[in-house]
Amino acid sequence: MLVISAFSNLKAQEVTSFSLFTPKSINQSSPFEIVLLAEINDDSLNSFEINFGFDQPVNFLEAKIISSNKRIKIPFIKNQLIEPTGNWFTSNINLKDFELKKGSTFQIITSVTTSAIELLTVKSNLIILKNNNKKVRFPEISRNEINRSKNFLSEEIVINKNSKKGMKAVSLAKNSFLNQSVIPKSNRVFIVDFWLKFIDFKETFLNISNGEDKSEIISLGVNENRFLTFYDNLRHLQFFKKGFVSQKVWSHFIFELNVNEKILNYYLNGEKVAQSKINFSFQSKELTFEFVNNLSGSFLIENLRLTESRETNSFLTIFKNRNCDYARLDSINIIGFNNFDNSTIEETERVKYKSSNLMFVRSDAPIYSVVPEFNVTLTNAGCKLDWTAGDISYINYFQVEKSVSGNDYKPIAQVLADQTTEQYSYYDDDGSNSTTIHYRIKQVNHDGSFVYSASSKVGKGNVQTFMLAPNYPNPFNPKTVIKISVYEDTQVRVVVYSLEGKEVQRLHEGDLKKGEYQFEFDGSLLPSGIYLYTVNTPFFSQTKKMILAK
Repeated sequence: MLVISAFSNLKAQEVTSFSLFTPKSINQSSPFEIVLLAEINDDSLNSFEINFGFDQPVNFLEAKIISSNKRIKIPFIKNQLIEPTGNWFTSNINLKDFELKKGSTFQIITSVTTSAIELLTVKSNLIILKNNNKKVRFPEISRNEINRSKNFLSEEIVINKNSKKGMKAVSLAKNSFLNQSVIPKSNRVFIVDFWLKFIDFKETFLNISNGEDKSEIISLGVNENRFLTFYDNLRHLQFFKKGFVSQKVWSHFIFELNVNEKILNYYLNGEKVAQSKINFSFQSKELTFEFVNNLSGSFLIENLRLTESRETNSFLTIFKNRNCDYARLDSINIIGFNNFDNSTIEETERVKYKSSNLMFVRSDAPIYSVVPEFNVTLTNAGCKLDWTAGDISYINYFQVEKSVSGNDYKPIAQVLADQTTEQYSYYDDDGSNSTTIHYRIKQVNHDGSFVYSASSKVGKGNVQTFMLAPNYPNPFNPKTVIKISVYEDTQVRVVVYSLEGKEVQRLHEGDLKKGEYQFEFDGSLLPSGIYLYTVNTPFFSQTKKMILAK
C-alpha cells in the first residue's frame, strides 16, 4: 500500500489522501482487483481523471466507483498520451454525478486480467479539474529526472505460475462452517496459517473463541470495499491497518498466538495488519477457529495448518514455506494439517474438527510440488545418482532418464517412492564409452502430474572436479552467496534456473583456477519461490535448491 498524505505544493490540499491497493500475487490469466481510495477536501472541484498504467498488456473487465450513497459502473478507455511506454487507461468522473464534496471519500474498484509472466507493475495518478479550469495532479510531477518514478503511485504484483498439481480446496458456501479446535500449551507460540480465496463474499468468515461456550469471541471478516474488518466489540484490538483482499485471488493468512502473553497477531500475505489482546483464559480450554459462511457467496480454504513452537518468530518460517505442498517445517511442530486433496478432513490427537455443508473443489492455489534435489557422482563402477524428494506422500515413483546429447532423454530405471524415506539412489553401470552423459529425474505423483529435476552431466573416466556448498543464507531475501571449491584448473559455468528449467541468470562462464570461489545471486526482480543453481565443468555437474522468500 502507498499513501500520499502530504504534498510539496502546500497550496493544493484538494485531496488529503490518495491510496493504491493491489494484490501481492495473482494467478496468470485469472481476474483480480485493484482499488484506489481518495478523500476530497475542497468544495471548488469540478471533475477528476483517473489513470491506470501497466507495464504489460491487461484486459479490463469492469470498473465501478463507490461513494457513501453511490455505486456505479464507470468506463475506462485506452490512453497512450500519458506516457510513451506501457498500457494506459483513463476514466473521467464528474463529482456532481456522484455527490462528491468536501469531506467525501470515494473508492474505485477495477477488475482486470493479464497474461503477463513473473511480474506486473501497476501505476496510477489522479488529475483534478477545479471550477476555474485549473488542473491539479496527484502525485505532483517531479521535474527531476531521477525522481520521475514518483510521478505515479506504483505497486508490483507477482504472477503465480499455473500449478500442475491436482489439488483440492474446501469450499464454504451459504450455511456452512468448518470448526478447528485445540487446547493450547503454556510457553508456546501457536500459529494457524492457510490460503483463502473469496468469491463474491463479504461479512464474517472467521470466529476465534474460547471453546464451546464462546463467551469471548473475535469475528474477522471482509467488507464490500475489499478490506479486512472486525465485526465485534473491538475491545481486544490494539493495532489495525488496512488489509486489502481482492475477490477471486488467493491470499495467505497467518494468525500467531503467544499463549503466555495472550497476544494474537494477524498477518496478511506476510504483512502484519492487526494485533489483539486476548481476554479469555486458555487453561484447560479449547481455542477454536471457526470458518463460517452465513450469508451468500463463497470462499475456498487450502493448506490449513496448525503449528506450535517455542520461537517467537516462527511465522517467518511459515511464510517462507507458504507455497510448498507439504506439512513438514524445520524446528516447528505440526499438530494439524489438511490440504483436502483426498476430499477429507483429518483429525489428530491434539486437533479436532466439526463441519457442515462443505464441498471439495479443484484448487488453483499457488502451491507446488517440490522437485527432486539431484546430484551425480562418477565412481569406479559407473555413475551414482542421488536425489532428495519433497513430501513423499504425494509421490508414486521416480523415473531415471539418461541422454548422450543432452536433448533426447530415455528412461533407464523406475524407483518406487518409499513412505519411510526422502533419500534415493541409483547406480548406472552400463559401460557406456561416451565422453559425457546427461541424467535427470522425473517425479510422477499419485494424481498423474509430474515434475523434472534439473539435468546433471558427468564425464566418463573423470573424477569430481569441484565441490558445491549449500548457498547461504537459504531461504534468502533478496541476495544469497553460492560457494564452490575447484579442485583443478578447468572451465566452469554457474547458472540459476527456475523450476520449469528456464535460465534465470548466468553467474559465471569461463576458466577458473584451482581454489575457492563465491558468486552472489540477487533475486530483487524475481518472484518468491524455489530456484535451482547448477555448476558445470566439462566432466562433472552438480545442482542444489534455494528458496527466495520475500
